[in-house]
Amino acid sequence: MTISQESWDQGEPVPAAGDGGVRQSARIVVAVNRSALFALALKNLLFTILTIGFYRFWARTHVRRRLWGSVAILGQPLAYTGRAKELFVGFLLALVILLPAFGLIGLVGTLVPPTSVGAQMLFQGGVFLLLGVLGVMALYFARRYLLTRTVWRGIHAGQAGTLGRFMAVHIGYYLLLVPTLGLLNPWVQARLYNYRTNITFYGTQGFTADASSRGLWLRWLLCWALALLAYALFFYGYWPVMEWAKSLPEWQAAGLPPPPQPMPLFLPMGLGIALTPLVAIAYAFYNAARLARFTAATRLGEISFSFPVSPWRLLLIPLVAGLIMIGILFAAGMLTGLIAAGAMAAAGKVSATLFMSVIPIIIFLLAFAGISIVTLVWTTVEYMKLVARYLLIDNIQAAEDILNRGMPAPRRGEGLADALGDVGI
Repeated sequence: MTISQESWDQGEPVPAAGDGGVRQSARIVVAVNRSALFALALKNLLFTILTIGFYRFWARTHVRRRLWGSVAILGQPLAYTGRAKELFVGFLLALVILLPAFGLIGLVGTLVPPTSVGAQMLFQGGVFLLLGVLGVMALYFARRYLLTRTVWRGIHAGQAGTLGRFMAVHIGYYLLLVPTLGLLNPWVQARLYNYRTNITFYGTQGFTADASSRGLWLRWLLCWALALLAYALFFYGYWPVMEWAKSLPEWQAAGLPPPPQPMPLFLPMGLGIALTPLVAIAYAFYNAARLARFTAATRLGEISFSFPVSPWRLLLIPLVAGLIMIGILFAAGMLTGLIAAGAMAAAGKVSATLFMSVIPIIIFLLAFAGISIVTLVWTTVEYMKLVARYLLIDNIQAAEDILNRGMPAPRRGEGLADALGDVGI
């Protein structure tokens, strides 16, 4: 039997081969009004500035409600039921963990001799490990909160499992990546994807996944080798400068003037930079294959999924976003230079120096605010549309048998993730 693309896109019932039943396939529909989203982002930015950052919990809630509500399956939209108060309370509770942790880091940092390379490396490694542990903890709470606040057809999603188990699984697999320099990444990603999927549920039905790294290794090895070569070339080119910087404390201790700073080796550094686009292309092809294979290995009861995403579209979204961000920063730099020249001509050197100590900070803060708006209005929406274009949901009518589970939801938001920043949600 031949299925038309139009029938597939619209989620029309399609007879299943062999059993005479009806299997309904569907796509996600994303209808985002970018102009309204841009206006909302500007309003959130203004109120966040006026409240010195306090409004960001309400800003995030409004954006999530707008984005969730723009996604529909079979004509029924998703809903986000989180509240700003929950995010604020979660953030306050996170400070109870973070303030002592960062205080301890600062105290230990003052005790580490600045001239001891080994002690500094050990300290930095400890800080990296601590931030990694906090990041995994933040991921657990953020993921649980977002799932429990996501509703479709009146039924909530959720996350099972304990924090201890979640952290043990993630940290154990992440530690395998360190000695192998990321070589085992496909295997680790498959194991973590299966674990996260298997603790995720929608109502009374749990998700399951049996993804593997089979078929991904060749793409990953190419990406890994190119990235390692690019890094090695750049590191080799910058090595003379690093050696000079490392010897500065010895010259200062001896009371002697330091030798002139050497020039980096521009040829290997240039080659390393030139390899970066190839790394990005190789990773896009690996990531497209990974997403397709992992999604095909995922089930929600009798419901199955497929996601044959185009690697070029995966690459295009961050490329365009990066160009826009570079343009914003370039414009901020040009504006700063023009203001400096005008202030110099109008007020003289001393007044211009005082004037320019504040203006560039304001301009670049506004530039980074503009970048955050671009991330929302362009990048996030484009990724949502990418999912809508390629994700196919088969046997969607099986969702009619799923009921609400009735488990209690957390009363606080993803405060630790909010305090640490983006942890990969």
